[in-house]
Parts: sequence; C-alpha cells; structure tokens
Amino acid sequence: MPRTPDSYYDGPMIFGSKKISSVAIVGAGMAGMSCAIALGREIPSITVFEKSRAAGGRMKSRQHDDCQFDCGAQYFTVRTPVFERQIEQWREQWLVDEWKGWLVDLHEGEALSREDGVKRYLGRPYMHSCVEDMAALCDVRYRVQVARVEHRRKAWRLFDAQDQALGAFDALVVAVPAPEAVPLLEAVPALSTVAASVDMTPCWSVMLSFEESLQLGFDGAFLVAPKLSWAARNSSKPERGERESWILHGSPEWSEANMDLEAVEVIEALLKGMEQACGRRFPMPVHADAKLWRYALPVNPLGESCLYDSELRIGACGDWCNVARVEGAYLSGLNMAMKLIER
Repeated sequence: MPRTPDSYYDGPMIFGSKKISSVAIVGAGMAGMSCAIALGREIPSITVFEKSRAAGGRMKSRQHDDCQFDCGAQYFTVRTPVFERQIEQWREQWLVDEWKGWLVDLHEGEALSREDGVKRYLGRPYMHSCVEDMAALCDVRYRVQVARVEHRRKAWRLFDAQDQALGAFDALVVAVPAPEAVPLLEAVPALSTVAASVDMTPCWSVMLSFEESLQLGFDGAFLVAPKLSWAARNSSKPERGERESWILHGSPEWSEANMDLEAVEVIEALLKGMEQACGRRFPMPVHADAKLWRYALPVNPLGESCLYDSELRIGACGDWCNVARVEGAYLSGLNMAMKLIER
C-alpha cells in the first residue's frame, strides 16, 4: 500500500473542524512539513510553497565529488516523547542515524572533552532526508516564492514575485524565518509585530576537504573564538564520504559583521581562525566552499508553540516561535496543525 500522511504521522488523532478544506503553507522546512503531515490527516487540500528547489530549509547537505557536507544544521537532539517517537520511526525507515563523534570544547588550543551524554542524530543519507520524505507525501510547489498575501472574501490569496495568483485558501501557515514572515503577516498587525520582535543572527558556513587526515583528535568542537563557534569533521558522520572533510561555522558576531564578504575571503578567514584555535597549520584544502545562512539562529525565541489568529485562520511556526532547535521547529509545526484543526 502507498504511504500517506495518515500512515506517516503516529501522533494522537485530532478531530477537527470541517470548515477548513484547504490550507496553504509557505516554507518546506522542518516546521512547514511537520505541519503539513499532521494536517493531511484531517484537511483534504494542503499546498506547500517553497522558494528553493528542495525541502529541508536549514537542514541541508551538499554533495561535492566523494564528499558530503552538512552545511546547515549539524545534528539534532531529542527532549520530548513526541519527537522521540518520530525519531524512532525515522530510524526504522533508515532516514536517521546517531552520530557518536568525539566532541570537545576548544579554547586557546586546549581541547576539553565534552561528555554530556546527549544523543545526537543526523538525517540519513543526507541531513534533509527526513524532511524530503515528508515532502514526498505532500503537494509541494518548488521554486515558487510567495511575495504577498491578501485576505479577501474569507479566503487567503497568495501571489508570487511577478504578482501572479497562486490560489485561494481557507487558511494560511507561514513557516519561514521570522524576518521573512513579517511581510507575509502584515494583514494581521498583531502577529506581524510579534514576529518582528524576534532577532535572528546569520552564520557563515565553510566546507573544506583535504587529501589527508588533519589528525586533530576530535570530531566536533565548540569554540569560543573571535571568528568561530563550531568545527566538525563531517567525514566522521555516517555516510558522509571517506575523504577528510570539515565544516566551520563563523560566530554570530563575526558572521554579522562580515555578511558582505566574498566566499573566498570567508574561507580564508575561517580557515586561519581554525588554525589559530588549534595552534597549527593545515595543508591546502582540495575543495573549499562557503554559504551564508542569513537567518540561522533565533536570538530571542518567543517561547510559544506558534502564532495563530483563529478568526482570520492565519498562523506562523518555526524554531523562532518555540526553541532554537530542530525539535523546536518540528513541535512548532505540529502545534500549528493542532490549532488549525481542533474543534
């Protein structure tokens, strides 16, 4: 039998209102897709609009030759029974694996082991695999950017960047980073103002591969350094390739101050920063690339499951509503769905 959203989502049954028959979701990241899957059990028409060419949002992997780079989220953790059940389902589908890398706190050349007992999970074989699996069960319109929305005749009407109509829907869910959600929520000033209060910091992500092992003695490092906040031996993760590969994340402060740099300048700066942090020189990488995540991390999440106006049937969800983790995004999308279809 073909899989359906009903067979995918194993949470509690939700008996919802029959008044909503169609929902538009803007954004196919973790929050948007967990919302879409949960809604798919109760509402007949769910349409997801995604401006990029694939689902995943900040859960993204890139492939180069025999290397795979997790250029966005590095791993995800579990703190709630709901997300734990979902992780187990993904593991049964071979979509998630545990990363048992050796992690340290690296400061002024000294590496202190971080034995915190936290289980860290990865999408398999790509970081975005579990999100793509959800997207495969939904109607997702890729490479479509929703530029504006309007509420008219009790329906939400969406328009693209060329002001072409994308359809009319009974309800609207905005599942994008807070700064991108603000203009789409302007029809409801109360929601738009709350979203505008959330600050999100950028992050430069540098991807490097080498001919030989750097032999640094660790697989991941949390850094307190002027330029860097994180470094990971990406090739230590399951199914990420055999060639020595590393991910370097610029610190929020450095990334924000250097958003306009060219990629080659970012690579040079963060590579030098890593050498200084480790107290040694590295060989020339055989591959180097950089990506800027303009809205990487919410500084002041709202501490709410999601935002919702029940009268106008518009809401917003994401890690910036709940907590700044992959789990936070998942739960925010799930709670958004529950608000839409509860009695």
